[in-house]
Amino acid sequence: MDALIPQLQNSASPWSFFEQLVRFSFLPISELKNLIDLDTLESRFEYLVDYFEKEMAKSDLKQEVKNKLNKKLSDQEKRFLLREEMKIIEKELDKLKKERSKRGEDPSDNEMDEESMNEGNQDIKDFKKRIKKTEYPEEVLKILDKEMERLRRMHPSSPESAQTRDYIEWLLDLPWNISTKDKIDLSKAKDILESQHYGLEEVKTRILEYLAVCKLKKDIHGQVLCFVGPPGTGKTSIGKSIAESMNREFVHFSLGGMRDEAEIRGHRRTYVGSMPGRIVQRLKRVGVNNPVFMLDEIDKIGKDFK
Repeated sequence: MDALIPQLQNSASPWSFFEQLVRFSFLPISELKNLIDLDTLESRFEYLVDYFEKEMAKSDLKQEVKNKLNKKLSDQEKRFLLREEMKIIEKELDKLKKERSKRGEDPSDNEMDEESMNEGNQDIKDFKKRIKKTEYPEEVLKILDKEMERLRRMHPSSPESAQTRDYIEWLLDLPWNISTKDKIDLSKAKDILESQHYGLEEVKTRILEYLAVCKLKKDIHGQVLCFVGPPGTGKTSIGKSIAESMNREFVHFSLGGMRDEAEIRGHRRTYVGSMPGRIVQRLKRVGVNNPVFMLDEIDKIGKDFK
């Protein structure tokens, strides 16, 4: 800048002054084109002055936003930096809309599309397309709307944005309304049990009684069968036979070795790297909401003081 001022002062003519000013201004190509289209030197100088005034106003506005943020900033509030910046920008946009309305202009004319200000809005568009393709319960739709509104207000690079995006994807991927239809045939169930298991007559009789009750009472939910026995006696395979007899998917996972109940019910979303629990993960993997669950080695999760 110190070397530029003497060169401008030593310009031999107004045209020379104008050429050097444009050369060091680094104008965008679109602005240069508009400048060349003007006929007179005076009109070109007026255009440059108007352009510089707009750029100075933008710079002042950015500095004002930065100053306001610096006043509020503390060690505990650093993670809210981008959110505060968005709030100030939205206030300025509201002021511009009101000013344009007072002048009788359409507030939407020459205004940057709000969705283009946030890269995360592309994800929101994709989420909305997925919602239209699949039916979700009313309660889930309310949560999805709330989370997508939060995501729209966040900066795409913030950790909370990635966390919220993952949460929405999990909600969309779960089989809320996808289920298999029960087809219970007692004679077929008996054949399956007899062909896959030798002996265990009392166990097979109890299972057939259980299936008979399920067939007669359609609205029964949350039934639990407890299998007890040493390893290798066929507990898991009996669970598979029950699932096959009911025309349901089968889900099995072992509880042995777990030291944290969050592995079953899921972590809090405030934790870094939080994940849903094993049950929800298996539901997503199997793709239906009514599989037969087998929780194996349940006796091993209570062996110590935890």
